[in-house]
Amino acid sequence: MEYKVFPFIITNYEKTSVIQNSLNTVIVKDEQMICFFNWVDSNSVYNVSKDHLIRIFKEETCEAIEFMKFNHLIDEVNEKNIKFKNVTVVSNDEVFINSVKFNSDGHSEKFIYELLPMDFNEFKITNPQNLYLFFLNPFNYKYYSELVNVIRNNNILSRFGFYYNHSLLLSNYYKKEWCNPCPLCFFGNIESSLRGMYKGSTAVSFLTLLDLIYKKDPGFVIKNTFSNYSISMFVNTILNDIVITDHSHINNVKYIDFNKNIVLLDQAIHWELCDCYE
Repeated sequence: MEYKVFPFIITNYEKTSVIQNSLNTVIVKDEQMICFFNWVDSNSVYNVSKDHLIRIFKEETCEAIEFMKFNHLIDEVNEKNIKFKNVTVVSNDEVFINSVKFNSDGHSEKFIYELLPMDFNEFKITNPQNLYLFFLNPFNYKYYSELVNVIRNNNILSRFGFYYNHSLLLSNYYKKEWCNPCPLCFFGNIESSLRGMYKGSTAVSFLTLLDLIYKKDPGFVIKNTFSNYSISMFVNTILNDIVITDHSHINNVKYIDFNKNIVLLDQAIHWELCDCYE
């Protein structure tokens, strides 16, 4: 059994702590529970197993779980349906589509290809039982947000990739019914981390320039011209990770530096301004 912890803010006092989330505000006096929530907060761990809770609360585990569930601090994680029929590759970059076609030859999954229309209103979900893989190059945040909303509303299994801040970025797998971090969380956390890196710097950052541009033109796009060779590492990273055999790597996100030829792995977390965990 696994439990999800609803994103929260914890305020610690001398003998008590106040835990606030979008569903409730709870005053906690139990030392073990205070330690547990401080650990979750420090490590950004929002899924915990029952075995982990047993190690913390010992003989009081059942009472602790009931207390946290009753007060809407945690909830049971439903088993995720990770099966899909085929793979639909959707992109506005023909080099990417052609590279997937070439490199997926002999892959166990069947692939269907769609070129993203310039007008978002022309985009339709044609195979809701499929896994949808999106790659946006050029990248436009407004278009990206609209795609995510369509995916959410149709409960589609999806994964997004795009070029941003001189890197190729690959989101975690997302499906609305799972209540896991969505693609908007992925982008929101990237922006937040970049702002933290540039905070206090006198240099003009990538995000500062984007903020100024987006104020004048919300439809501004970010684009890089890839060759079959330069995009191949990104494509193979996607293809090697496409068979979902278990739940352990669903929330993996990847950052591909195609100049240094390295892949960095991280875990998706909920963005504080997004409500997809509800």
